[in-house]
Amino acid sequence: HNEFLRFSQRTYYLDSLTCIDDPFDFCVGAVNVKTGNVLGEMLHRALIGQNVFYALVRLEPRTPKESFMFQGPARFEKDGHGQTVLRFRGQVTIPYPEGNLFPAPDLATTFTAGPDSVLDPFLWVQAMDTPEAPDAVMKGEAEQVVSSAAEVFSYRYEIPGNPDQHAPVFEYTNHTQGGQFRLDSLSWVSFTNSRESKLKPGKHDTVTFSGFGVWDKNDVQTDSVLVNVQVSTAPKGQYVSIQIGAAVVSNVNTKPADIEQVRP
Repeated sequence: HNEFLRFSQRTYYLDSLTCIDDPFDFCVGAVNVKTGNVLGEMLHRALIGQNVFYALVRLEPRTPKESFMFQGPARFEKDGHGQTVLRFRGQVTIPYPEGNLFPAPDLATTFTAGPDSVLDPFLWVQAMDTPEAPDAVMKGEAEQVVSSAAEVFSYRYEIPGNPDQHAPVFEYTNHTQGGQFRLDSLSWVSFTNSRESKLKPGKHDTVTFSGFGVWDKNDVQTDSVLVNVQVSTAPKGQYVSIQIGAAVVSNVNTKPADIEQVRP
């Protein structure tokens, strides 16, 4: 998602964010099958891409080009809803040599790094494998929501586990962009529960889905546009993520201000 990266004296606007597994160095770990804990720490190598990093590589040729070695505790666990959960908290601390250049927020000019400078990229993962829920339906809506990147949007959804028996609905308006999306077909759906969920079996507080539909902006319609959405209604973790056209056409989310709220 597009986001603001805030430091004490400077703020950067991040876009074009990607995170790709290193194809030549696979994730490594040994799991205790009795406890679910990864022995020691898990090592996951990945390549991060975003506009600030691209500017860094362009403006400071001495920047290392290898993948990041995210390392940290990881475990598999089974929760009360029958979900298998993977939790991983990976981080890497990279010393940044004194005298090296770093992009300014305009991504065109630079400043010079001082002594004891470091970069601290991290990769946090919480993934769930859930039983199928063909009878489930989640619906809701919200108006004039402000994303963490200060875009105003509205949305409405009614998503079934079995689209053959219940027609799916998803509508999204980005008021800041002046664009609208309407779902035509649902290609994948998953219903899950947050780890703190107290709902009864068969009930869910989170829906994640993908599909295709029409994007309309400036009276120009584009068909067969991909959409990826996650909506969490959990009391302690309400969240929405919407990506249109692989997040290139439009993307919003409501990232919590306190990062501790999403620590896996």
